[in-house]
Amino acid sequence: MGSKNKQNKFTFQTGKIGRIPSKHNGSEKKSYKLFLKEFGLIIDEKLREEDRGKHDGSVYVFVMQLLKAERDFKHCDVDNMVKPVIEIFKGKCYEDDGQVTSLLIAKEIQEKPIDDFYFIGIKYLGKDNDPGRLHNEGFYEAKLLYDKVSRYTPKNHA
Repeated sequence: MGSKNKQNKFTFQTGKIGRIPSKHNGSEKKSYKLFLKEFGLIIDEKLREEDRGKHDGSVYVFVMQLLKAERDFKHCDVDNMVKPVIEIFKGKCYEDDGQVTSLLIAKEIQEKPIDDFYFIGIKYLGKDNDPGRLHNEGFYEAKLLYDKVSRYTPKNHA
């Protein structure tokens, strides 16, 4: 894990207990709008802290949803789950979603007894970034943050 691994760290990453809404109408309409608002504020704050503007080059997006129930796993549509993430990043981190040249969306059933958890990362790409390495880094960072959050979360959330 030398300096080559360091160059693949995400430009921005966050994780939070909860679910990324996979539908923007019907029963999830309210949670979809709330997610757009909350996640948008997180990105705005992070970009301000790091004095970053929009990237004009290629972008890699990583989204991982950890779910605690099999029924939720079956009903969580990854194609719809990524839509609010792309929508929020557009205009904040990049100008056009055509700049997204690599995208990984994953969902898993988690074994630890806490609530659902999501991890989202974005990487501003240069010419020497390896998408395969970025995928591995995404899984590693998501699990690392999940383990950290699960240690500080009460286990009696049922």
